[in-house]
Amino acid sequence: LVRPTHRHPHRRYRAEGESCSQTAVEAGLFQRPVKAETNFADVVPQAKGLRISLNIEPHEISDPRGLVEDVTGIGRWGNGNSEVRLTSIDDLAYVVGLARQALEHQLDEDEAA
Repeated sequence: LVRPTHRHPHRRYRAEGESCSQTAVEAGLFQRPVKAETNFADVVPQAKGLRISLNIEPHEISDPRGLVEDVTGIGRWGNGNSEVRLTSIDDLAYVVGLARQALEHQLDEDEAA
């Protein structure tokens, strides 16, 4: 059901006209999409943690701790208008719960279609 898409991630960027090094993308240095039918999360490694783009609108996610940021209209790698940063292992279970909400939201939309 959920699988990483790392065979040819550079194709997505080329199709969208992004400029980045094909070698770096193929090496997985920039982004790791996680998908069911389409990507529900994109994980971007950074020096101080992970930046995770969630394919769910910010107002549709339950986030009592307020870690989700609305990135609507901001040019970022990844899909979705919600973003969360994982900088501490202590937040891992909470962030996985946020990603699960994005997955369940996507699966609910697929069933409704």
